[in-house]
Amino acid sequence: MRTAVRKSCLPCLCLSLLIALIGRATAQSTNSAQPNWCGLQAAYGNYHSRIEPPSNFLMKPQTATILVTYTGFPAPAESAFAFTARIWASTLISSVPIRINARFEPLPGGVLGVTFPNVPDTLFNGRWLTSALADAITGRDLNPGQFDIDLHLNSAFAAWYFGTDGNPPSNKYDFVTVVLHEMCHGLGFATTCKVQSGSGSYGLLSQSDFPGLVFSFPWPNFSRRQDLFVRYVENAAGQRLTDTTLFANPSTALAAQFTSNGVFFNGPNAVLANNGIRPKLYAPATFSLGSSILHLDQNTYPPGNINSLMTPFAFPGISNHSPGPIILGTYKDFGWRIDSTVVGIAEKMVDVPDVFRLEQNYPNPFNPSTKIQFALPRESVVRLIVYDVLGREVMKVVDEIRSAGYHTVEWNGENTSGSRVSSGVYFFRIETKDVAGQVPFMSVKRMMLLK
Repeated sequence: MRTAVRKSCLPCLCLSLLIALIGRATAQSTNSAQPNWCGLQAAYGNYHSRIEPPSNFLMKPQTATILVTYTGFPAPAESAFAFTARIWASTLISSVPIRINARFEPLPGGVLGVTFPNVPDTLFNGRWLTSALADAITGRDLNPGQFDIDLHLNSAFAAWYFGTDGNPPSNKYDFVTVVLHEMCHGLGFATTCKVQSGSGSYGLLSQSDFPGLVFSFPWPNFSRRQDLFVRYVENAAGQRLTDTTLFANPSTALAAQFTSNGVFFNGPNAVLANNGIRPKLYAPATFSLGSSILHLDQNTYPPGNINSLMTPFAFPGISNHSPGPIILGTYKDFGWRIDSTVVGIAEKMVDVPDVFRLEQNYPNPFNPSTKIQFALPRESVVRLIVYDVLGREVMKVVDEIRSAGYHTVEWNGENTSGSRVSSGVYFFRIETKDVAGQVPFMSVKRMMLLK
């Protein structure tokens, strides 16, 4: 695969997006009023650190194609953007080109950058996800003729450093770091969590939440649906914030969680990448739309930490050209395939199979119980049902969403009523559903119960 860039003076293609607004606001600007949303904010401090990109990303074959349409970029900024795009194109795996509309223009309120990920109408197990990820999972362009990411950078900001060596002066903000951060949101690190009038919610973002921003496409209908990000968000007690029996959506209880300074991401790959510890998310006492929940915690991952790219504050004099293991872990939890040959950032990952597979049960024949294994290359709705020789349903062993990976379940030889079944031949059938609601995998195997 390759990374390609193209210049264009033509009008932008119409987008249909998810807006998980990711801005980088700076306190330096006095040109316009500060918007009521923010994101990764420019800050000030005596920090000097440099995190290099994956050591082999310029040499290895690219595993994704990123096509960038540039508008208003000076040559140094365009070169830095293309350098950043290559980092992601050498890390992620996708057979569908990722199209980015990159605009270098004045932004309101001193915002450094704003990212709008496109969202297809198709849901993934009842949840929405970004266009680039949906395309990668399905192998199809679900929004043909549209950009996957609309990324704006502030041309009025005077303190940019456009070099790609990762050595910005102490009074400059590293452009590559900002772009890498914004692209991370556009590719999948996005959610619709918000707090309004004391009530917390997800799936209820509206265009009016972002005054001063112009959108060239219809606002998505989230309809209170979860996104892949919020599915993994939980509190210190390990309670999923999407458990509506505990936290109604919307509710003051959900707002209290979003502002508790105790919110974590509990995806298996992200946890493994963080040495078995749930990565902590940014959840300050005052909710900040476009910043809270949508970033890793600043105090836990300070400047210089390998996982600091997706924290909510940027500092001059530092650079971070690596997504970091936690972010790649979250990406794999979302369903992205990560190129394992990228040195330095993909070593710690849960083993995920390349294809769907149903194994023969063991032991077989069996008495009184048997185990059944199956493999999922991505998160899927799974139905695993036992039938008798007449095709009648005996037991629904699995009927739920399962994450990517290898799974083992047990059937104890009972039917849905809890009664032991007679000896004989039985069949177990697995069916999975993908992002489009299609059935990419179905398999049936035979087993025997002896008494």
